[in-house]
Amino acid sequence: MNAKVSIVIPFYNRIQLVLRCIKSVIAQTYGNYEIILVNDGSTENIDQIISLANNSDNIKILYQVNKGPSAARNYGISVAEGEYIAFLDSDDLWKKNKLELQLNYMIKNQYLYTHTSYSRSDSGKIVNSGKSTYRYPFVGFHCRIATPTVIVHKSLLEECNFDESIKVGEDTVLWLNISNITPLFGMNVDLATVHIDKDTTASSSSLKIEAFFSINKAFRNGYFIRLIHLVYIWIRRFFKLF
Repeated sequence: MNAKVSIVIPFYNRIQLVLRCIKSVIAQTYGNYEIILVNDGSTENIDQIISLANNSDNIKILYQVNKGPSAARNYGISVAEGEYIAFLDSDDLWKKNKLELQLNYMIKNQYLYTHTSYSRSDSGKIVNSGKSTYRYPFVGFHCRIATPTVIVHKSLLEECNFDESIKVGEDTVLWLNISNITPLFGMNVDLATVHIDKDTTASSSSLKIEAFFSINKAFRNGYFIRLIHLVYIWIRRFFKLF
């Protein structure tokens, strides 16, 4: 098992969190990776990040004007050299054996996409999302996949990418599109810590609703599925299940 992994990390300011995030990758027990940092128009001084990258052979920094995380991730994917792509947000962390365990699981089972369980930063609670293997179209109705837990074979991202017009729910829309190609296999091991605060989608009813409407539009060729999904959204709104 020596496949190369490209780890795409978009960031906008919050430099100390970015440095902490990078260090959680450097601490990995699996060594064949590259870190692709995409500076999404940061206004803060990033000299510490540049210094860290200059002292490492496997860290790249890309620059773009502020376009949001979807555009940043797509940019990172476009220059990635790895056979596999992993995603990590700048305020999240990986457990040190994340790449080793998950890649071994993927290669052993010949999976093109996997996600894992994770811990919430606000409570320490483990979210056992890795128990679930999602398939089309059900991932559009109920999805607990956290983006920093995902590793995907690069071939899938040649057919699908992040929709840069979507501000909330863009990750689930991509998973929905990929689920048309392969099941989204879960691994029920806690391998990441995901940052949760009042501004994250997981904590905001209004953002959850916005994400569901973005997902609804992604059922482009499925009128009846879209209709059922729309009814599902309104039922959840009526019973205040967001």
